[in-house]
Amino acid sequence: MFIVVIAAAGAGTVVAIAVNLATAVDLPWLAVVKENPLWWVAGATAAVAFTAFAVGQVHRFADKRIDELLPAEQRLEPWIVDRPDEVRQVVNALLRQPRATVGITTAVHGAGGFGKTTVAKLVRADRRVLRQFGGRVYWVTLGRDVRARSAIADKVNDLIARLDPQNPMSFTDPQQAGQYLAALLSTGPPRLIILDDVWHSEQESAFPVGGRCVRLITTRIPSLVGGESIPVPVDQVTQEQARLLLTAELPALPPAVIRDLVAETGRWPLLLRLVNKVLSDQVTVHADAAAAARSLVDQLRRSGALQLDGLSGASAQRLDVNDPDQRQRAIAATIEASVGLLAPVERARFAELAVFVEDEMVPVALVQELWRETGGLDIVRTRALCARLAQLALLTVTGADAGGAVSLHDVVRDYLQEELGSERLVELHRSMLRAAADGIPIAVPFAHQTSDTTAGDRIAWWHMAESARYLWDHLVEHLVAGQYTNSAEALVVDLRWVLARVGQSGPTAPYTDLSLVDTSRCARLHRLLGQTAHLLAPTRPARFRADILFSRVAHDPEWGLQASELAQGRAAPVLVNRWPLPDLPDPALRRTLTAHTKMVRALAVSPDGSRIASASDDNTVRIWDTASEEVLAVARNQSSSVSILVAGPDGSWFASANDAHVVQIWDAITAEVRRSFTGHELPVRALVTAPDGSWLASAGDDRQIRIWDTSTTTARWVLHGHRDAIRCLAVAPDGTWLASASADHTVRVWDTSTGRNRFTLAEHTGAVHALAVAPDGSWLASASADHTVRVWDTSTGSNRFTLAEHTRAVHLLMAAPDGSWLASAGDDHGVRFWTMDTGEERATHTWMRHLAAGFAVSPDGRWLASSSYNGTILVWDTASGNPLATLTAHTDVVRALVAPSRTGLVSAGDDNTVRTWDLSGLERRSKTNGRTRSVNLLAVSPDGKWLASAGGDNTIRTWDTATGERRFTYTNFAYSLMRDEAHSWMRDEAKALTIAPDGSWLALALDNRTVRLWRALADTIPAKWLRDPSIAMYADPSTFSANAEALAVTPDGRTLVCAGGDDHKIRLWTVRVKEGQYNPLHSKAPLPRITRRKFGHRRFMGHTDTVRALAMAPDGTWVASAGDDGTLRFWDTDGRELATVTGHARPVRTLAVAPDGSWLASAGDDQDIRLWDVGTRHQISTLVGHTQPVRALTVAPDGRWLASVGDDQTVRIWDLATLDVAALLRIEEPASACAWTPDGRSVAVAGQAGLYLFDFVTGTMS
Repeated sequence: MFIVVIAAAGAGTVVAIAVNLATAVDLPWLAVVKENPLWWVAGATAAVAFTAFAVGQVHRFADKRIDELLPAEQRLEPWIVDRPDEVRQVVNALLRQPRATVGITTAVHGAGGFGKTTVAKLVRADRRVLRQFGGRVYWVTLGRDVRARSAIADKVNDLIARLDPQNPMSFTDPQQAGQYLAALLSTGPPRLIILDDVWHSEQESAFPVGGRCVRLITTRIPSLVGGESIPVPVDQVTQEQARLLLTAELPALPPAVIRDLVAETGRWPLLLRLVNKVLSDQVTVHADAAAAARSLVDQLRRSGALQLDGLSGASAQRLDVNDPDQRQRAIAATIEASVGLLAPVERARFAELAVFVEDEMVPVALVQELWRETGGLDIVRTRALCARLAQLALLTVTGADAGGAVSLHDVVRDYLQEELGSERLVELHRSMLRAAADGIPIAVPFAHQTSDTTAGDRIAWWHMAESARYLWDHLVEHLVAGQYTNSAEALVVDLRWVLARVGQSGPTAPYTDLSLVDTSRCARLHRLLGQTAHLLAPTRPARFRADILFSRVAHDPEWGLQASELAQGRAAPVLVNRWPLPDLPDPALRRTLTAHTKMVRALAVSPDGSRIASASDDNTVRIWDTASEEVLAVARNQSSSVSILVAGPDGSWFASANDAHVVQIWDAITAEVRRSFTGHELPVRALVTAPDGSWLASAGDDRQIRIWDTSTTTARWVLHGHRDAIRCLAVAPDGTWLASASADHTVRVWDTSTGRNRFTLAEHTGAVHALAVAPDGSWLASASADHTVRVWDTSTGSNRFTLAEHTRAVHLLMAAPDGSWLASAGDDHGVRFWTMDTGEERATHTWMRHLAAGFAVSPDGRWLASSSYNGTILVWDTASGNPLATLTAHTDVVRALVAPSRTGLVSAGDDNTVRTWDLSGLERRSKTNGRTRSVNLLAVSPDGKWLASAGGDNTIRTWDTATGERRFTYTNFAYSLMRDEAHSWMRDEAKALTIAPDGSWLALALDNRTVRLWRALADTIPAKWLRDPSIAMYADPSTFSANAEALAVTPDGRTLVCAGGDDHKIRLWTVRVKEGQYNPLHSKAPLPRITRRKFGHRRFMGHTDTVRALAMAPDGTWVASAGDDGTLRFWDTDGRELATVTGHARPVRTLAVAPDGSWLASAGDDQDIRLWDVGTRHQISTLVGHTQPVRALTVAPDGRWLASVGDDQTVRIWDLATLDVAALLRIEEPASACAWTPDGRSVAVAGQAGLYLFDFVTGTMS
């Protein structure tokens, strides 16, 4: 090395001098060189040599540092042979194409052992890769057994935790996890994700690329890396690579023997390695390596793939690895050659390793427990046998920590399982479980399980050592494989096991466990846990996780009992549900599919119900399998959003119309475009297909109807006649005619064979919005803005009858599958059912709060679903016309509904989700009690018997705190005791709510710049009022003008404080009301009188932005205010500013004052809660924990506890003695208000999901 550097330096110096002499430039310094040329040459050479040597050393040091980035488990074993061609292809693809996916696949379908993982390790260790990605290379091992959705999600969760350790996630849906991962990867430095041993498309799709991330996949299924991926096939090694693998660390072998062994193994890396280890073992006891090799060749020829020809004695020249039978014989022969070196007892123990899970490191200690059970081996003999098997390359031993671990190649494991047979495998699972259970106590039954005679025999597996990771992760699999189904079920439904698994591995772990046991009980709890899992992210301290789980399952008949028993005797404070949670998922909800990233506008279902297509504003069309609810294919190359979808009659294609006015046909399997039809000049509003699929019809704002030939993409007919935009189309069941409805008030019926207009139906006096056709084609119904539905005879064009009960425009129609009834809905907020024999109205419901947005009917016609603009779905009994259920899960407009089966419903909408529903157990449910509606304000009565809530509908509702039942409703025009929903059509949003200290009146501030005061209704209202939902006392509340964002009341109840006007001032109003609550049956007392208190011009002025919060001193001597300017200001009741304090960096949303008035708490958008000394106006402390803006604070009556809620969907109770969080719960939606009951035992919370009431149990803490 040194000589090379000196030579290079000398040559460089001589060349430099020669160049200067050749140019004959007379430079001043050259004269000095000429006087002492040899010294200058030597010095220059030495300088260049030193520089080159230093650069080389720096380069070597840098390479060494780079090599240190390689994790120990991914470093190359000494025997690995380089595969430069494959490595070069992979590295070039990874470095040159950002966001690329490179797939290392086997050229032999279904075969393992060709070195895919080895090539991935070579790529991982390549210095070019190390320089590009540094330590940002993440290896994820999947495998054949990681197939359950929850198991895949768990792998994604693990990667997310490695990418962002501060924010681990607990997704149970791999699509949700993948979306989060993509967002995480969309920013930041270059990263390489290596997915090793991918078997299923669900595994591949769960790990998307984003930003500067690239992905390397190893798989034996080439189709998994198709499309835009760059496949790099890994086949047999070359002859030279095979020779190196075969002869590694062996004495020289004759070339002919090497050729024979290479032929016998087919240049298959796995077999070459096994043969090498067999020879290595033989050489230790056989001096003649060549003789041992020839003997092995003979053995392989007798039993391997290349068996001798019975007549000629000749064998085939090479193994055909593409032949599965030859591969299997070669595997068997090679493994047998290795196993033949073992004693019979050792061979038996080796075969027993097939009981363990694929692609997992199994602790040697667990192997010893199995072998102790089956063969009496102690740990010393176990380690010796493992070492012996590793010498023969039959297994891999890694790590010395905790005694080391072993793993089997899946090819070897499959061979051993085949050899053992199913019955012996069951016995081995049971043996392993018996050995593992040694020393673990028996489970103590729950109190409600005392009648279960088998409960006392169950193992308390949750007492296993935390270090027993393999058993924690795979115990349930072994129980099921050992045919201990009852024990497996009892384990996975035990909350003690669930809590232990959540604590160790997150909620995905018990979710996966439940999916492994095929019973209805486990299926129900699997769904329940899946609906809860996203709320079970890690907490500090960890005990809050158990509290959250107990809260979310308290309603369940099984887990609720377990949770109640486990929570008894808790030493730490905890929040416990008093009322049922308003945000529980609907029991009919199966799954929420979140693959789309923007609103979903259309759905279509294939005729057999097996596939569903969804179209979104994210410019994708997705094809779903209805049985598995998995994505079959995605069309991503859309230039504009698809707004309409229909299914082809044979189920092989879907048709769509997009915002670019293009109609397309998609393959229902691959989502590839089959045909594109262009010609429309304006948006397409309607699309239908012929019953035989031979043509499509489209129409829209350009007033044209185009009938397209589906086989040629040409337009058969372009139909003209309408004078305004066409809203919808309907086709006859036999395809002979087509109906169109237009904003020009007409319906036209066209002959599809000639394109002629059969007749024009012109009796409507408004735009026609919807059409429905009888199943036999005998009638056609049309719905119009003229408030009518008209039913036409399709043979004559005459009007059979006019259905005129609607009071506003009608937008939706749906005909029964048997034609016996018709459903309609419109702007009058009603759904009406009509009998088609007579045209009579059979049922109507006009109490719906929100307009219906869409219809879907079950194939058997037993139920009808209607979606709405508030996200709810109503399911109707079509026989009676009565509502069966209200389905609540969507958080925005539901735009599309389809019914793929008699019990299945699929919905989609503006919340970017597709949701699947199981209506098999549908029965009449009670209507919502109102606590599940969005609420942003609440206040508790002084006696704690009731609380008041308000939201976005100009109404106050009051609730009994003991029962959760609604008491009274205060509207803008009446007092009401209606149990059913009372609806106000005014949509003024409520801004602030307060109750008088004596409970005699309530005040509500609205965003229409008014404040309304109601007399509080007395508790002595006769019971008959509660039984009669129609009674109401019409009386307007007292109303005065004030632009208020916040309200407060003085302790005497005589002054109402308002803040939030455009001038940022605070105003005081004097309230005079007759004492006591109001009984409208016995009293005609006047409404509250309100007069404004006037102050000087500069009083209550100082804020520079909107005031959002007020707090009144307990003694009424001062009031505090805060708002968007981030300041807190203290005022006396005459409007003089006492002090201004700063500290918050962003707007302040809420204030709360101590019961003795000594301190004040504030919080807002900066997520911190600050405590202030009222006397000194100095900050006492900062409470940190919320991760999003804090919306509300409330102090317990004893001043010991502070409750806070906010946009991070948590309810927190702070211990003001320690300044720590004492209790915490998570809820489904952000919360905006909270309040303690006067006894300090309960906390009420209001939010987007509704009203909550939690009891606060302090435990043994004082």
